[in-house]
Amino acid sequence: ILAYIGNKHNLKPTDALEEYRGLAAEALFWDDFFGKYIPGAVFAQEGREEKMKELEEKHVPEFLKKFETLLSEDRKFICNDSLTIYDMQVLGFFTNLVLNSNSKDPEL
Repeated sequence: ILAYIGNKHNLKPTDALEEYRGLAAEALFWDDFFGKYIPGAVFAQEGREEKMKELEEKHVPEFLKKFETLLSEDRKFICNDSLTIYDMQVLGFFTNLVLNSNSKDPEL
């Protein structure tokens, strides 16, 4: 759906290198962070408090350190100086769940 929205509303990079930056950020988020750590901590039936603490103290900082390597001071956003679907996808998680004071999960 995001690819469709990106194409329809000019929210996808047209340059191949810029597109690569977005795809790299997307893969890092979904494959190396979210898929590995979020379900096991957030939906844990047992030991949730410890798993959430490990997520907060270990896995989030590790992810942010890796994610920072994808960013550059010469670009405003992940791919370039324009907002793209990759910014919405990756950073939306933190805005919607982690930084949202109305989140239904007090642990996030």
